Amino acid sequence: RRRYPVDASDPKSGDPIYHASLGGGALLWAGPYPLAAGTLPFGATAPLRVAAAGVADPSTGIDLSCGLTLSYSKPGGPATASKEGSCPPRGATVSVYTSIDAETRETTTYVGQKGRVIVLPPAHCPTCLRIELKGAGRGAADATEETFAFPPPKRPFAKTPGGDFFYYPNSQGFAYEAAAVTRCLYAGLAECPQFTLDESLRVLALIDAGKEAVGAKKRELPSAPSVTSTFVDALFS
Repeated sequence: RRRYPVDASDPKSGDPIYHASLGGGALLWAGPYPLAAGTLPFGATAPLRVAAAGVADPSTGIDLSCGLTLSYSKPGGPATASKEGSCPPRGATVSVYTSIDAETRETTTYVGQKGRVIVLPPAHCPTCLRIELKGAGRGAADATEETFAFPPPKRPFAKTPGGDFFYYPNSQGFAYEAAAVTRCLYAGLAECPQFTLDESLRVLALIDAGKEAVGAKKRELPSAPSVTSTFVDALFS
């Protein structure tokens, strides 16, 4: 259970999640998961519009919850209808929510004209997804469903001091992330092609927009040279 600070001005008081100077708040602690998932189809493209609302803690100044809605235009020229009589695709809307004072079901759903792709909970470290193809007519109950499980890593892992293999559920999925980073380093890449630096910066810009909208404090980061390029150059020099 997180400890609320007795003295909000003392970073050592209470849990770091309640201190803006330590990067606290829902948007920085949990927000990158839904924001990365929501912006995944659009890469680093900036949304046309961003709307946000949420709750900030007046004592600590951090954001306790925030919902963001992003709107994107359809790329690639004039829109054409998939079949006669249907509306051509005009763009997309992304809605995300993050909170540290309540726990959601944590599901990611991609909705299209033919059905849905649902990343089943916990969506920040999932083990399977479900594809639902809609039936004829609106709200048809006879949708076709198929579930795909993600294969767990096969390599054994050392146990933690508490006796479990991982501190958090499904953390073995980080093995895939570690493998991707290793492949990039051996290839001399400074960023991962599946999620680039520009995409990371786009997510951070949306976090800043959310914090500003709810009136939360933003952490002031000192200016620094590019750590990524320096680190990779040192590795392969």
